[in-house]
Amino acid sequence: MDKMYLGIDTSNYTSSIAVVDSHGNIVYREEILLDVRNNNCGLRQSDAYYQHTFNLPMMIESMSDRIELSEIASIGISVKPRPYISSYMPVFMAAYNTASVISSLQGNDLRYYTHQDGHFFASIMDSNIESFRGCNNLCIHLSGGTTEFIKYRIDDNKISSEILLSSLDISFGQLIDRIGVASKLSFPCGKEMDRISSECREDVKTFFKPTIRNKGINISGLENKFKKMIKDGNDVSLVYKSIFHNISEALVYLIHELLENYEFENIVFVGGVSSNSVIMEKVGSHDFGKSKIIFGKKENLRDNAAGIAYMNYLGVEYCDTRWQKDFKENYRRSKE
Repeated sequence: MDKMYLGIDTSNYTSSIAVVDSHGNIVYREEILLDVRNNNCGLRQSDAYYQHTFNLPMMIESMSDRIELSEIASIGISVKPRPYISSYMPVFMAAYNTASVISSLQGNDLRYYTHQDGHFFASIMDSNIESFRGCNNLCIHLSGGTTEFIKYRIDDNKISSEILLSSLDISFGQLIDRIGVASKLSFPCGKEMDRISSECREDVKTFFKPTIRNKGINISGLENKFKKMIKDGNDVSLVYKSIFHNISEALVYLIHELLENYEFENIVFVGGVSSNSVIMEKVGSHDFGKSKIIFGKKENLRDNAAGIAYMNYLGVEYCDTRWQKDFKENYRRSKE
């Protein structure tokens, strides 16, 4: 019987499950975008958790029509945003609780991962995994709530990471969604803004050069700039194109700044914002010397469980396991 490896991820945006076979290929996946009310920029944790508890049973039932649960060797779950003790979001407990029920009934092993690590492995799963082992990789995580530049290593199938640079206020993803909602789009806005920006034939200017202080950058000032452009009557296609252009230029600048102090074999873009066509074209075509630029497939850049399932298949472990022990201990105490 061919072994299968299940992954479950419950972010603040999407309910996701995926199954990878014994050859590392995705054989099943499903994602359900969470519902957000008009004019809102996201969900409260409690609202997102409720939607996951509604979505996941239906998703598992649909999966079981294609995949025998008895074939699942182990279940990988994202239980935290990042691999740190201080990193916590209640919404990820929906994945854990669902996986625990399946495990108690089927006897599957549970493997604990993080949402961020799932993003990284989703982006590289169509590349040769060996090209990422034993070297420094720069993981650039651009999603709805995150803008982070991370030194990422895979050594002896164990991963380690270090945040080198991050946004100190809002993320690029939050900037995009806030401008989109301000111009009457439905959240999340990035995909539609990408489409509309492609209609603009005007040239746009670069006016944002981030300043690095204490391993961080500030982005929030751009929000007022772009809202003023809308208020002044500029066509939204021009505004959106300007946003993506300036984000792209900022990313190129920040990567070069990091390359002054570090050497990276690969520069891996992860997260939904990375799937923007302007960013992929402008940053992807730039010359970063010996560093190779990696953009995963668009469906693997957005929130999904494919990376978690792939980590599960690989049997990936962590160099620092304190966060996993802390998670298990806190869960045990909550049941007492």
